[in-house]
Amino acid sequence: MQNKSLVLPPQDASLAQLSNVVKNLQAYFVPTVIGLGMSGGILASVVYLKSVIKNTFFAQFLVAVSISNAGFLSTVILGWLFEHGFDVYAAPGLCQMVVFSSHFFPFLTFWSSILGAYLILWDTLKPKSLTWIHNASVSKTIVIGVALLSFTCYSYKSWTNGTRLIMGYSVCTVLPENENAMEFLNILDVLVLLILPSILFVLFDIVLIASRLYDAIRKIKKKKCRRNQEVLRIALSHSICYHVLATPRAISMMILIVERMSEKRYPDISDIMFHKIFQFVFYMYFAVLPVLPMFVSTRFRRGLFGMIGLRKRRSRTKFVRSTSIRQQTVL
Repeated sequence: MQNKSLVLPPQDASLAQLSNVVKNLQAYFVPTVIGLGMSGGILASVVYLKSVIKNTFFAQFLVAVSISNAGFLSTVILGWLFEHGFDVYAAPGLCQMVVFSSHFFPFLTFWSSILGAYLILWDTLKPKSLTWIHNASVSKTIVIGVALLSFTCYSYKSWTNGTRLIMGYSVCTVLPENENAMEFLNILDVLVLLILPSILFVLFDIVLIASRLYDAIRKIKKKKCRRNQEVLRIALSHSICYHVLATPRAISMMILIVERMSEKRYPDISDIMFHKIFQFVFYMYFAVLPVLPMFVSTRFRRGLFGMIGLRKRRSRTKFVRSTSIRQQTVL
């Protein structure tokens, strides 16, 4: 009888297993993602700024994406420290800065990727229609404009959030007098940061695939710019990465909002656990995005290898091989 009383019901047992999974992910997976993401973002930024691709149009968007990814993950590490008992929000103004940065940097990441992708797609479909598209200074201006827009849109976060002392810890949360207004603003945040980018990336994929199918059916042979094709692959990889890692969080947040508004239903413990898992997957997006050019861009690999000195060694090896072959053929 004593052993039977220790057996949990199936629902409670599955909930306990799910809780353990979330706990392990929070303890080990999240800091790993943060470390790899921040180091990858910093390395990618250095490659873009120090190599020959720094003066290209799309590189400016990639620099903004890499820096903003590292910036967002720096806010995640503070939240992770708070979850593990560190009273990080006791520092004056840190709560407001974290809340602002956790919205500012994703906005800059998503919309820099989308604008860059659509501009490259337009230049591929209508070559030479935008004479300024290969000007790096223009792309810098666009990125700065997106950053200023993000700063303007989310500056209100600095005065709608604050710290409250709960059980001896400074908790970063919405101030009580702003809770009603923040319910609407949080829905707007989900639409701007998750839903709308998902739709735009889907449209980007549809237009790209439709244009390729149209050319194949009509047997149209366009003069393809090798540089544009490589940049288009990077933009497509950004879109796929968003669908895989960020769209699930967008769907879960949308379901949460609809249930709260229509059915007046608030999430239970299992809903919160699944929501946390989607959130961890969402963090992966910011860790994977900076290293994608490593796999799809030849110029990025050349810039990386050249910066660390591997490119010269390879060229010397090829030179020695070629000269030895020539000597053998002469002999």
